[in-house]
Amino acid sequence: MTKILLIVFSLLFSPYIYAETESAEQIVKNRCSACHSVSIVYKARKTKDEWTMTIERMISYGLRLNEKEKEEVIEYLKDLK
Repeated sequence: MTKILLIVFSLLFSPYIYAETESAEQIVKNRCSACHSVSIVYKARKTKDEWTMTIERMISYGLRLNEKEKEEVIEYLKDLK
């Protein structure tokens, strides 16, 4: 129950907690880890289009990203090797 509340809190208030500018790497580490291990993210090798679809799906699940953050995260993730 505590983990669920932590996840809900993170999803609802992350835009306010992270009001300062975060790098794309920080966004991935801080926000993606609210629901799953970031190792899942770093192991995935996807194209820009595939990352766009993935990020949009995560947003539909409750991830909070503004358009600028979304684009920066997608660019960061597509370039991981």
